[in-house]
Amino acid sequence: SVLVLGPPGSGKTCFLRDAARLLSECGSRDVMVLDSDGELGGVGPEVHESLGAARRAIVSPTSASGESCVGDLLRRHRPDTLVVDQPSQHFGQAMEETLRGVRA
Repeated sequence: SVLVLGPPGSGKTCFLRDAARLLSECGSRDVMVLDSDGELGGVGPEVHESLGAARRAIVSPTSASGESCVGDLLRRHRPDTLVVDQPSQHFGQAMEETLRGVRA
């Protein structure tokens, strides 16, 4: 597991996008990107070329419990790697409590 932390504008999303592309193209890894607001893969049904061969799941963090959506996604698709931008949108209070006191 890798957690990327940094202040706003420090390149976290660009790093995750590039990591998803590289992992999906440079190996036999099945990479899925959890993209709730289009930050990683753009807006629309097509996967943006910047994600390479990674698959994209568009999940609204307000549609249901974020944890249950992610669990369902993992059970159905079984990706080798899951890339999530803005994890607090999907993991809510548990993520906030885990990261409390961590300096970026």
